[in-house]
Amino acid sequence: MKKKLIKWMAFIKFPFNKKERKRFRDKHLRKLRSSEVYFEKENSFYTFDKKPLYSQEYKALSEPFNEREKIAIVLQGPLKKEWDFTLETLKIYRKNFAGCSLIVSTWDTEDKKLCEALEKLGAFVITGPAPGENFLNMHHQIVSSQRGLQKAKELGCTYALKTRTDQRIYETNVPEYLLNILNLFPLKSKVEGQKQRLITTSFNTFKYRLYEISDMFLFGDIDDVLNFWSCPLAQITDVHPKNLMAFLKNRPSEIYYMTNFLERTGWPIDWTLGDSWKAFGERFCIIDTPSVGLYWPKYSAEVSRFRNFFGQKNILEELTFKEWLDLYLKDGEKPFIPEYYVENAAISTDDLVLKEDKACIKLSNKNQHLLEQFDLSAYKIEASLSEKMAFVLTDDETTSLEEVETILRKKSPVLYLAQKESSELLALQKTYSNLIPLTHKKVFKEELSGLRFFPLKKGV
Repeated sequence: MKKKLIKWMAFIKFPFNKKERKRFRDKHLRKLRSSEVYFEKENSFYTFDKKPLYSQEYKALSEPFNEREKIAIVLQGPLKKEWDFTLETLKIYRKNFAGCSLIVSTWDTEDKKLCEALEKLGAFVITGPAPGENFLNMHHQIVSSQRGLQKAKELGCTYALKTRTDQRIYETNVPEYLLNILNLFPLKSKVEGQKQRLITTSFNTFKYRLYEISDMFLFGDIDDVLNFWSCPLAQITDVHPKNLMAFLKNRPSEIYYMTNFLERTGWPIDWTLGDSWKAFGERFCIIDTPSVGLYWPKYSAEVSRFRNFFGQKNILEELTFKEWLDLYLKDGEKPFIPEYYVENAAISTDDLVLKEDKACIKLSNKNQHLLEQFDLSAYKIEASLSEKMAFVLTDDETTSLEEVETILRKKSPVLYLAQKESSELLALQKTYSNLIPLTHKKVFKEELSGLRFFPLKKGV
């Protein structure tokens, strides 16, 4: 196997200007075609996805489709001027969404010349005042989506795809694909206020965060999509929730949009993972993001950034089509629903703080740690705990090596925070590959990424 340490990978960022892009392509991409990209420090392979920046480079062809005039493509949000992104996106959409109504819903403060340029491309440009300051710009998304979808309704469109001005869909034959999905997966029963399923992508649709469907891409019957975005302007009160469940019940962004829509269409919210999965399976369809080629320069430079091959960012694992299909076929009734993923997860903090008589649970990504401290003496080991759970134990008087070995025999990962190494600990390490002994000093020096930890159940 040919291994190659790519030092310049840190500089790969979409997009470059024309001169930089040509120099990059000529110097590096040809080398990569015949070699494997291997990052020595991380023991990882890296893959790249090349997409055209400008419309003149976009050569993919969509096949003719007679029902396109029924479909509106609504782009909402502020116009992205960098790299002429929104303008170039509309030029591409004239090719792969030929015949569809193109609608841009933005603010009346946007550059008028740019708005006129979009109109010359055949787009309907809807402008209006922006809402005042609000939590995560939720009001902005609601208002601009409503305006664009109302225009689609006025134009007589029967289907709508709501997307964003700072994102781009690269794939071909997308309208046919989405309509085929609707025809293949009809609602299983009549729903008051919803005619057909709503389709979104796996990107930012999280498997273990309740009722969090992606708000970036939404396709369906025009009345359903408009109804979804006809929610009242949200009033978020608790901006610093103490744990994940409190965060979810605060209903920020995607969670608010989905739960409000479900409530208005007769679905009672009970704030369980099982109920969330059942709603996904009965009311929505989750397609894989690559199937439509959705690209977001802000965060999509790392393809499948939440894919969890290394055990990282578990609470941010996305719901893919294959998993949605299982929910659909089983009516959301899976044999095992790990409610404790949500119940025991912590909200992120900025720093890792570890005390001698404390343990922590941790989920991590590149920018933040999900941590929670707890007093080990207040917890006990239970034989019924899942093998998929990982334990953090310390070598104080409340925990013996015999108890550690009991868990090790269950093949559960164990991070053992030791004051110092001992012959007994070293013997256990040789016997059990799932034991990770660390001294406190080492914990502070190293990033413990790729590990999933949950607290022990509280004793009675």
